[in-house]
Amino acid sequence: RALAALLRQFDFFFVVYHSHSKAEDEVLLPALCAKGLAPEANKELRDEHDGQSASFEKMRLLLAHLRSENVNELDAARAAHLSALVNHLCEMVDSIKASVNLHFRKEEEELFPMLTRNFARAELDLLAGHILGNRSSELVDSYLRMIIADLPPGEKSAYIESLLRTAQGTRFSKWLEQAGIGDPPTMPGSDTLLPAPGTAESPALPPPIQVTAADVKGAEVSRHDGCTSSQCCARPDPDALGCKHYKRGCKLFFECCDELFCCRLCHDEEATSRSVLKSNGPAWHQANRFAVRQMWCMHCATLQPVAKRCVSCSKDMATYFCKICNLFDSAANRPIYHCPFCNVCRVAKGLGIDMFHCMRCNACISTRLKEHKCMDNSLDSDCAICLDKLFFATRPIFMLKCGHVMHRDCYNSYVTTNFQCPLCRKCVCDMSMVWKKFDDVWAHVAAQHQNVPCDILPLACNDCQAHSQTSRPAGLPDSLGTLPNKCPHCGSYNTTTTMT
Repeated sequence: RALAALLRQFDFFFVVYHSHSKAEDEVLLPALCAKGLAPEANKELRDEHDGQSASFEKMRLLLAHLRSENVNELDAARAAHLSALVNHLCEMVDSIKASVNLHFRKEEEELFPMLTRNFARAELDLLAGHILGNRSSELVDSYLRMIIADLPPGEKSAYIESLLRTAQGTRFSKWLEQAGIGDPPTMPGSDTLLPAPGTAESPALPPPIQVTAADVKGAEVSRHDGCTSSQCCARPDPDALGCKHYKRGCKLFFECCDELFCCRLCHDEEATSRSVLKSNGPAWHQANRFAVRQMWCMHCATLQPVAKRCVSCSKDMATYFCKICNLFDSAANRPIYHCPFCNVCRVAKGLGIDMFHCMRCNACISTRLKEHKCMDNSLDSDCAICLDKLFFATRPIFMLKCGHVMHRDCYNSYVTTNFQCPLCRKCVCDMSMVWKKFDDVWAHVAAQHQNVPCDILPLACNDCQAHSQTSRPAGLPDSLGTLPNKCPHCGSYNTTTTMT
């Protein structure tokens, strides 16, 4: 048992160290090198990271080997061998402890002062945002609890305030409070938090009790049929519990309607369809995912506080459970993670794996788009095509080259007839082949109109935003009247002219 606890502590420390090294290698050191600073320190620190990572891996393998041994059935020779391994492990721990401490001292005395001397506060916040945006909620949660556990109140508040400043404009402050970490001050524009269950503002929940449809509306078993997601169901499973949206073993109680629904999407669809039938009802009624406090187990019909496991039959409600979003899902091929900066669950493997959170865009973005066009709060808007909200979208979204965002299916439909962003008019896809065809057309036109006087027209490029002039043969036939003009700065034909 002690060895298992040591392995868990080692795994956590290694993850923290790996994240620390990755932050230096991928963010801090490249930023210093971009300013021509510390090229020697760059190589030295990277070499130290490689060596320490190799030492950590050797320790991990040795710990795993020790754990696999049956200590209850050892002869004298085997016991002596294991004792030697334990002594070797102690030597490795002392060695890597000395190496890491020296490494940290070098950072504190050389690297960090260099950063504070050569980078403005806004630049440092931007670098910190790049680092934080690649950290999962589980890692941030564990790391913060470890860091602030022994800090005095004043230092704890200052540390959390520095994180909030880095993540300003996101929903990170709400995640901190809902995760129960520290006592973060309310930042301007932050969402109002719901009182925690059991507090004076929120009455305590009743004890678990078995209920049926005669007691609570919606208390009947539902099946996971009608699913159209290949990520969720490789093949139909008519016996699986859940709904068409999620595979799960429970229903949620929505106090706004005093009724059980399998998920918030089922609630929204049903409640909205009912309201449409009422002449005086709202056209749209959306559930608050954070306000759900009770669930109903479809295995044993027990109404109880929301949790991953039923308190009555001890069955897990789903393989994935988020205690903040109250989300349950057992889809085999649909990875889900909770972003602490969006403070909602997203479909992907996770931050630092295949996604990262851009603090300026306040959006989770694929790691394939590291060099994207930043736009303030890009998801806090409506899709320009269907006008649905983007931040809480359940359909995949697509970021255009210009930084604007729309649903992927809306984009696929839109680009069949348009090449300009509907908001800024920049090209949404690679048009180089089309521009090459326009070059050929203009070459032919110029050859046919060599001795024709030209009109000089003002030209504005939608792509590079440059303003210039262009010459165009006068009296072109109507068939060529709509032929676009080429921008002399970027070569794009996505331009507009003012005809005189």
